[in-house]
Amino acid sequence: MKIFIKREKGVSEVIGTLLILTITVVLFSSVFYYVATMPPPQSRVYASFQASYFIDN
Repeated sequence: MKIFIKREKGVSEVIGTLLILTITVVLFSSVFYYVATMPPPQSRVYASFQASYFIDN
């Protein structure tokens, strides 16, 4: 009969990697959703002025 020794080091590394990957995906998705739902910038109104001054003697 073989005795199996539990090695949990590999399991904890896999769980840590999955947690980091999950956190990264959630953060990226949150930022993407925030940027995608922002209203577009208002169009700017440009004005053109022309002035003249006349002196009558």
